Amino acid sequence: MATIFGNKNNKVEKDKSFWICLNCKTENEIGAPFCLRCAQSEDKENVKAVEENNSLFAPLVKALDWYADVAQIKPEEVLAEARLKGVYVKRLEELKQAPIKRLDNIALRFQDENQLLVTGTGVLAGIPGGLLMLATIPADISALTYFSLRAISGISQSYGFESNSEEGRLTALLLFAGASGVESVSIGGSQVVITNLATNVLTKPYRDLITTRVIRQVATELTGKSLARFIPFFGGIVGGTTNYLFLKSVGSRARNHFRMRLLESKTEVEGNPI
Repeated sequence: MATIFGNKNNKVEKDKSFWICLNCKTENEIGAPFCLRCAQSEDKENVKAVEENNSLFAPLVKALDWYADVAQIKPEEVLAEARLKGVYVKRLEELKQAPIKRLDNIALRFQDENQLLVTGTGVLAGIPGGLLMLATIPADISALTYFSLRAISGISQSYGFESNSEEGRLTALLLFAGASGVESVSIGGSQVVITNLATNVLTKPYRDLITTRVIRQVATELTGKSLARFIPFFGGIVGGTTNYLFLKSVGSRARNHFRMRLLESKTEVEGNPI
C-alpha cells in the first residue's frame, strides 16, 4: 500500500513524523505496522462473514483464548525439573544464568511430554474443565490447541521467561500460529509477518488487533486442515500422527525462539558473543 509522509511540526525538537493512509486518509505515526482506522473497520466486517461460513470458527476462537490461560505450567514444576537436570535455582529468572545446554534439556522434557500426550484421546479428560464448554470442537483440534500452548508455556519458562503475562501469552500464540501455517496476516492494508511480531511484541492498541486477527487466522487454518480427520479409522490414524508431528514443530519453534532470546540478552549484557 502506498503512503504519503510528512511531519507535524517544523521544529526539529518537536518533530513527529507520520504517514497518511491512502485508503482512509488517516494520519499514522511512523513505526505503526498498519492503519489503525482501516484495521478497526475490517474487524467489524470480517467477523460476521467468517462465522457464517465456518461453524467451528467461533468456538475455536474462544478455545484459543481460554487455553492461553488454563494451559499454563506452574513455575514450581519447571524449577523441579531444573533440579533433576542439575540446575538449582529458586526463581525462574535465575535459570537465565545456567548453562544453555542444561536449559535445552529442561525445555526438551516439556516438548516430549506434550508430544506424547496429544496423540491420545484419553488425556482429554485431564484438560481443565474438560470439553463440556467446547463440545462443538472436534476433540483432536481441542487437544492440539491445549497441549501446544502447554508445551510453549513449559519451554518458555525453561529458559527463564515467564509465560503467564499478556506478552507471554501473545508470544505463545504467535509461535502456535507459525506452526499452524500462518506466516503473516493481512490487516489495515498491510501484510504483517508473524516472525517479526514474535521478536518485537507490539504495544496497544495494535497488539490487541493483531492478537484477534491471528487467532481468527489460526482458527481458519485448523478447521480447514481437520476435515480429513473425520474419515472413519483412517481419520484417527492421520489425526494422531499429525498431532504428534505438529507438536514437534511447535516445540522446535519455541525452543529456538526462547534460546535465541536468551543468547541475545546475554550478549547485550556481557557485550560480547557467546
